[in-house]
Amino acid sequence: MNKYSKKYNGIVSELINNSFPELNNKKIIVVHKHKDNFIGATAGAIEFFFFGMIITYKRIEQYPNEILKGIFAHELAHLAIIKNMNFFELMHFSMWLFSKKIRKDFEKKADLLAIHRGYGKNLLKFKIKREIESTKIQIIKRYSKGYLSPKEVKQEIKKLK
Repeated sequence: MNKYSKKYNGIVSELINNSFPELNNKKIIVVHKHKDNFIGATAGAIEFFFFGMIITYKRIEQYPNEILKGIFAHELAHLAIIKNMNFFELMHFSMWLFSKKIRKDFEKKADLLAIHRGYGKNLLKFKIKREIESTKIQIIKRYSKGYLSPKEVKQEIKKLK
């Protein structure tokens, strides 16, 4: 296990213990890749029947722990959402690869769950940083995929107060 995987596994364990109790009994592995992927993602979650995996990419190395918590809360939210699905929801979700709308809804739900679990400010800092680093086209693509914008994250945080 490299130093990043070890660090990120520690953050993920802390988040699960503090905010994602439904994932307490699920083995979740964080695997760090020392290169960036072709779409510029920082991390992604994959659900398997008996465990979950979060894959991180080189780009994530630049972020402080405060932002990492927002990123990992979003990825854990994906795993929590899947874990809480009933059979019919899972069948519907199985069309994820073929449906832009299902993928878009899934990203939005993950952002919202991360915010509602207390990581809105962390997620907001990440989204602001990503906007600074991105071109207008990248920003438009990202938000067309269902990710909340910084403005929308602020609105959700405000609703919780």
